[in-house]
Amino acid sequence: MAAEAKPDLAELAWLAGCWEGQIGPLRIEEQWSKPAGGTMLGLSRNMKGATVIFSEFMRINQDEGKIVYTARIGTKATPTPFELIRMSPDEASIRKPGAPVSAAHPLPQGGERQPFCPH
Repeated sequence: MAAEAKPDLAELAWLAGCWEGQIGPLRIEEQWSKPAGGTMLGLSRNMKGATVIFSEFMRINQDEGKIVYTARIGTKATPTPFELIRMSPDEASIRKPGAPVSAAHPLPQGGERQPFCPH
């Protein structure tokens, strides 16, 4: 039986950049760095009108053959690690260790998430 290939952070390079999406009155902005040094850094904010109602600092790192997504909601929360459970060229799925539910982060398609970079 062949050994399973270890995930490579470079396969998430499509996530790098600035993204914006709209869900009803909620505007979601997200920015990700390119993979470098085994790490990608990101930040997100959700806005309703001119008010930020949610913010998150994010890190994806590769360590000992694993890829881990760590989220920190706001500035005072304890960081929460999530494990990568599935990765393809157009999607990354994560799960909080011990949780039965996972979350997918798909490659933008069909105009649902639009690239943007504020000047």
